[in-house]
Amino acid sequence: KEKITQILEAVSRHKIWMGALTNQKKNGEEILMACRVTTLDLHGERHYVCVQRDITQRKRLSREREELET
Repeated sequence: KEKITQILEAVSRHKIWMGALTNQKKNGEEILMACRVTTLDLHGERHYVCVQRDITQRKRLSREREELET
């Protein structure tokens, strides 16, 4: 809940929050998500929109490349 509060506060101040969050698939596997959260005002009501992209494989490949370079 603390992370959600931080995101909502950031969105209310800056109108957008971008960052990475850990999520969990139905099978229990943890995945890393790149997220962008913003607000959308429709008919006088504020809605929060989050676009997520799975970056688990990209991060894993990046770590493997760094290990090979050292």
